Order: sequence, then C-alpha cells, then structure tokens
Amino acid sequence: MASLRFLFGMIPATSRYEAETEKAYSDYKEYTRFQKSDELKHFQELEKQVNSPEFKQKVKEIKSQNFKKTEEFRQEQEYKQLLKSSMVKKYLKDKDSEEGKSLAESSEVKKLHELEKVINSEKFAETKKYMSLSASQKYEQSEEFKLEKEYLELVKSEKILWYKKIQKKYPFSWVEKWELSFEDKFEASKPDPKVWMSRYPQGDKTVHKPFVQADDKAAYTDGKNTEIIDKKLRILTKREKGKGLVWSGTHGFFEKEFDFTSDMLCSAPGLKTSYGMIEAKIKFGNSGVTQAFSLNTERMLPHIDVVKFEKNKISSASFWKDGKSVSSTGGGKYTSDYHIFTLIWEAGKLTWKVNGVDFKVLTGNVPDMELFLSLSSNLKEKAGDNGIPSAFEIDWIRVYKAK
Repeated sequence: MASLRFLFGMIPATSRYEAETEKAYSDYKEYTRFQKSDELKHFQELEKQVNSPEFKQKVKEIKSQNFKKTEEFRQEQEYKQLLKSSMVKKYLKDKDSEEGKSLAESSEVKKLHELEKVINSEKFAETKKYMSLSASQKYEQSEEFKLEKEYLELVKSEKILWYKKIQKKYPFSWVEKWELSFEDKFEASKPDPKVWMSRYPQGDKTVHKPFVQADDKAAYTDGKNTEIIDKKLRILTKREKGKGLVWSGTHGFFEKEFDFTSDMLCSAPGLKTSYGMIEAKIKFGNSGVTQAFSLNTERMLPHIDVVKFEKNKISSASFWKDGKSVSSTGGGKYTSDYHIFTLIWEAGKLTWKVNGVDFKVLTGNVPDMELFLSLSSNLKEKAGDNGIPSAFEIDWIRVYKAK
C-alpha cells in the first residue's frame, strides 16, 4: 500500500530529491573524513580536558591565589622581621665601622642581604604585581585560559556545530546500508555491449534474434530504435513498417509484418542482481505505448516491474507462479518530467518508491534468485497509437548491494 505522503501527492520534485540524495552522500563522505581528522581529535581532547574535574579545580586554584599564601610573601615578612632585630639595626647604623664589618659576617645579616636581593628582584616585583590582580585577571594570564578560549572558539565553529548536529540526528543509516555495485549514466555513444543487449536471452539463444510477444504491435529492431543523446538513453517507438519475430504459446516463433517498430534492452550479458536496491531516473513518453523498467529471468516467472507506464497510469508489480500483486496510480505527470523509481529488494520484502516516497510494499512471495534488468517499449494490441513516435527516456540506472 502506498504511504500517506504518496496518496496525498506529497512527492518531492525530482531535482530536489536528487539534490538532497547527492548532498546526503556528500555529507556522509565529509562526515567520515572529518571523523578521522586530526582537527576533530584535537577538539575532542581539548573538550575532555576543559570539562574534566582536574581542569576545573586548577581554574579554581588560579582564581583563588593570594599573595599571603606565597613564598614571596613569607620571604618579605622574614625580611621585615630581620630589619627589626637589634643586630641588623646596629649593622645598618655602623656598617662601615669595624664592629659593623664583623656583624656583616653574622648569619642574620647574611640572610638579610640574601632576602634583599630576592625582594628587589624583577621576579619578586612581577609576582607581587600579578598577585594584586583580580581573580579573573589572574585567570586570563594562565595557560588554562588559553585552552578554554580555544575550546570555546572551536565549539562554536561552523564545522564542529555541523558535526555535532549530524551526530545528534545521524541521517546516514540508509547511506551506510547500501554500496553502489553498478551504475550506467549512458555517457558513451551507445549502450555498453558487455552489459546490455537488445534481445531477450531466450531469443538470443534459440533463434539468435529479438522477438516480441503475441499482443505486441511493434517489431523489435535489435538496437536500431535505441539511441543515446545528451547522456540520455532513448528507446523509440515509431510508426514504420517492419518485419519481426513473434512468440506465441500456441505457434512458437513466427515472422510477421508490423506497422510499428520499437526496441528493448536487457542486462543479461553483464548484470544480474538479487537482494539490493535498484533505481532509475526515467521519463515516459506521453503516448499509448507501454514502457517498463523490469527485473526478469530467462523463464517467464518470477517477474518484477520496478515501474510500468501503460494507459496513462504507472504501476509497480510482482508476478510469481501462482499469483501477482499490482499497484497503480495516475501517470500523466510522469511524462512531463523525470522521476526516480526505486525497488528495495530484501529477504521477504519488496518496497517500491517514487522520488524516495513509498508507493508499494509486498511482504510475501519475494523472489530469492538473481534477475536481470530490462527496459522495454511496445504498443500493445488494444492500445491506441496516439503520441507516436514516442520516446522512453532513461537518465541513469544504479544498483546497490547491502554492505
């Protein structure tokens, strides 16, 4: 069943969805790079240090420093006390006399001179000046203040704010789940023959030609109606005479004259897939032609339509030996612009999406064998031939495997 977003038409524009998807992959790449960077490592170490109890205790000690608790204060007090002693007073009064000279050798006077050097030193003056500062002024001169300042600047930096925001929401679960295993952006002049062929494998092996089903009105031209223009794959259905093979369950293969020609591609030569995510960016021709992006096997079943455009509707479906499950909706808007059609194939579950929004979910009769991709365009027997020539256009195809 389609999600409520799909039912209420809340499908993002293809350009927006594609841009958001590309941004998610780009952000994930940058996130993983930054996660391993020295820049983040430094920030995390700094954060741990600044927020530690030891750091906070050290800051408290710096701010509570008092001159009276210093060695310099003790030395100053000792010096003042010595100045009051009778021996020192006598020395200072008569230091040039013989008695003064003998007092100069006393331990008290020697200590006085020693302390006097300390008190008159540049270091003592700096200590006293520093201790006269306010608590915040003392802290601003510390190494801890520099570390905290650096931390506060980093924690407000654009990169760290982005990283923490990503960490909190972590929108990359689906990005981490899938790994690109195949991509075709149709950048060559024709489809890669190592991957694609313009025949079904059954016809290639048995009659060495393309064939159509009994209810098709156009002959397949073995690649003549397939072109790549501006990096877009186009399968054309034209109004022209042509001969082609038809497969009938009753009569087998037989040749027939057609009034229309068309084409198909399948990836049997170079790509088969099972569980994973398969998606393509597609625009359908506004015509009576049936156009489909499907997964097939060399047998008739199982068969999965990632998306099919027919009778001005799009549908997604799965067919198996004893049944089928089909969901469809109006398809007019899918002929005016490209949309991204996705199939997520998991054990016991198939999920179809359009521009990232759930369209259909199936939890039973899920294939467990490899299937190849096919792109087909044909005019069915009861369909009107309006809008011909018609082009089935594919911008790109991607296949992902679960990591």
